[in-house]
Amino acid sequence: MQKKIVLLILGVVYCMLVQAQSVVGNTEMARELYAKAKKYTMKKDYTNAILVYNQLARMEPQNLIYRRELAFAYYLGGDLSRATQVITPLLKAKDADEATFLTASQIFSRRDMSKAAIAAIERGIKKFPNSGLLYSDYGRLHSAKKKYKKAEEAWEKGVKNDPNYHLNYYNLSKSYFVSKRPLWAIIYGETFINMERYSMRTEEVKKIVFDSYKQLIANNQLANFASKNEKKNLSRTQSKFEKQVNKVYANLANVVIGGVDIDNIVMLRTRFLLRWSQVEGQEFPLHLFDFMNNLLSNGYFESYNQWLFGKASNDKAYIDWVKENPETYSDFENFYRSYRFKNKQNQYYK
Repeated sequence: MQKKIVLLILGVVYCMLVQAQSVVGNTEMARELYAKAKKYTMKKDYTNAILVYNQLARMEPQNLIYRRELAFAYYLGGDLSRATQVITPLLKAKDADEATFLTASQIFSRRDMSKAAIAAIERGIKKFPNSGLLYSDYGRLHSAKKKYKKAEEAWEKGVKNDPNYHLNYYNLSKSYFVSKRPLWAIIYGETFINMERYSMRTEEVKKIVFDSYKQLIANNQLANFASKNEKKNLSRTQSKFEKQVNKVYANLANVVIGGVDIDNIVMLRTRFLLRWSQVEGQEFPLHLFDFMNNLLSNGYFESYNQWLFGKASNDKAYIDWVKENPETYSDFENFYRSYRFKNKQNQYYK
């Protein structure tokens, strides 16, 4: 598990570096050395990476990126003492970026310095209050201490303040599935899937979303037998948006008979979209639902649902459907691979 976290953070840090600053270094030699150091890191040759980053830090002592990457290389190489020594003073630097605070959190976490890790992330969030990346790690720190409510609160702030950072949706979908809050497991899970479409995490969350529909339908059925007080208590914990979505799904309960499968879930979701877009969608616009409506109007919705739920529902039936509908599925894939899913601000309803 720790190795997976390391690889994830490594990828995130380098993605941030590429996006935020494609050219690093004041001279051609420095830029070449930096590129070489990154290659050493990617090859897991941390000794050579450390050597080069040390050289760069001496060449350009004011460049925080070199020292931050040096600390990260020490961390990956297992020298946590030196990693701590290098990263700690950077937290007070005026030009400390998100990756600096994230790197510090990882180093301190590995050393079981949980208070220092949390302090580093909190300092980072204070400086970058809209950083989904930092909120994601803040939630991870709380989750590691089994403070799951605080973890969810951190990830929710990440969704609210940075709606296009994907990992907060991933974390929340998994958390809400475990705590049996299927509606949000579905919404956040499907949002994540459309942001990170082809990975092991994607396949994991597809199964979560499919199983969450089973929970959602079972919960709505059980609600019919709840007392007035029970319904009142449940209502207090739900936002207006959540109440409206549940109400629409509850009114469509007769669509799902004999258990949840790919056919009736497509019908359920189709009817939900048609109803929602006519009434509730005017008050609660949501990019995920708009995207699904777009698929529906362009004839891609069945293919999308097969891609989304086919393997989770019945792997053989999914393979057979694709074989029987090659052109339809190919058209959907061509559209889907070219579509950029981007959430909108001010569509937070939790």
